[in-house]
Amino acid sequence: MAANWELQLIASIVRGETPAELFELAQKEGISFRTFGGMEAKNLWSTIDANYRRPQNFGHIPSEEALLEQFPDMGLPKPVENFQDLCEKVRDSHLRKESENAISKYLSEIEPAKGMSVIQTLHQQLGQLLESNTTDADMCFSKIAFQECVDEYRLVQESDGMTGMPWPWARMNAATQGIQDGDYIMVWAMPKSMKTWFGLVIAAHLFESGRRVLVYSKEMTWSSIRRRIACILAKVSYGKLKEGDLNSAEERNYFDKIEKITDPKFPGDLWFTPADRLDGSPGGPDEIRRKIEVYRPHFVMLDSSYMLELPGSGSSALDWKQLSLVNRQLKQIAKQTGIPILSILQENERSAYKYSKSRGTASLAMNTGAVMDCDVGIRLVRHRAKNEISIHLAAARETTSEGFTINALAAENFTYAHDTLWKFEDVQDEEEDENIPTTTQRSPEPEEVTSPFMRARRTRDELDDDLGI
Repeated sequence: MAANWELQLIASIVRGETPAELFELAQKEGISFRTFGGMEAKNLWSTIDANYRRPQNFGHIPSEEALLEQFPDMGLPKPVENFQDLCEKVRDSHLRKESENAISKYLSEIEPAKGMSVIQTLHQQLGQLLESNTTDADMCFSKIAFQECVDEYRLVQESDGMTGMPWPWARMNAATQGIQDGDYIMVWAMPKSMKTWFGLVIAAHLFESGRRVLVYSKEMTWSSIRRRIACILAKVSYGKLKEGDLNSAEERNYFDKIEKITDPKFPGDLWFTPADRLDGSPGGPDEIRRKIEVYRPHFVMLDSSYMLELPGSGSSALDWKQLSLVNRQLKQIAKQTGIPILSILQENERSAYKYSKSRGTASLAMNTGAVMDCDVGIRLVRHRAKNEISIHLAAARETTSEGFTINALAAENFTYAHDTLWKFEDVQDEEEDENIPTTTQRSPEPEEVTSPFMRARRTRDELDDDLGI
């Protein structure tokens, strides 16, 4: 009967009013490929999962007709139990079967001479079963590796080498195979290097692809984040929008795009949070985790993540030891939830100059050792005169790519420009020249605003004039 429950669960998802939400809910209830016992249910679940996770067409569950094309002999029964009960029955059936297998093996091997060792083996097997079904991080190679390797290879074949969520740039996708589940991504650059713009371009790209995105910022308000996201999506000039100077075609495109992206039928969504505690004090990793549990995003962007504080840290919040703890907790959240987190940090100008010949991992402000905790470390170098940003892959696993350069016209153009990588020494003289005219800059930001130690609250419109934040 177990297989019948399994097929009923799959039928509930495929025939449901909101299949994608039901599929996600089933996973939240502990349902995965290894939970199914029947081969037919395993194959159907694997196909649904691969279809749902397609990088370029994310979040869609195949119809029953599409599944029938792949599995002509498929016969999905009519569900006779509610969705929650079906999840519980499938999960409990899996646990019962694994437990029975362990006990059966124990009974077949028990002998008076080696009774204690067999009992210990049974104890270990039951303990492993408990751990693997209460902690997603614990996996058994012999039980799941074959199917996972098959699924992964098929996904790579169907998506031109992509296994994760897509970056906005093909060059980045080729270098990293996309944004992987559980990635902790760190981005750092000098003040006024468009770090926040860079993060929001990625967030907007994933949002537009139908994914759920969570954006944290303690330094920027919702109105500023909303305005920037809208401009990025519509590809209109941020300066012209703020001045109300869009032409009729640009204005029509701007509002059409926002109307489309806010339509109730659009699957993606974006949330903004300052992650404050209930008493109004600055929040920390625990608050970010709670927001993740509430909104269940596919991607999290932390603007100025050094503003997150541990409970009771007080005046020592920007001490490198505290920052190191925050960084490690954020990485742990990414690993435990499987949700990639992009964390934006500051670069120390003196260190950037001192280590200008290095790969750029030693110039992080306040916490130079933080780069050891990341899966992908990105250093940005902005060439203001050319309106370009070089993306240096300073610390990225499984890639030999050094990076590439993109255009940097807020918010019209962040596309790939070329492979030449600008270095700190190429642009350091221009960083001091505040009079170079660009389409993305109106007036320089006051020096005190760029300091991460500043906590005075001002309206974002006062701070938003310099588009290099």
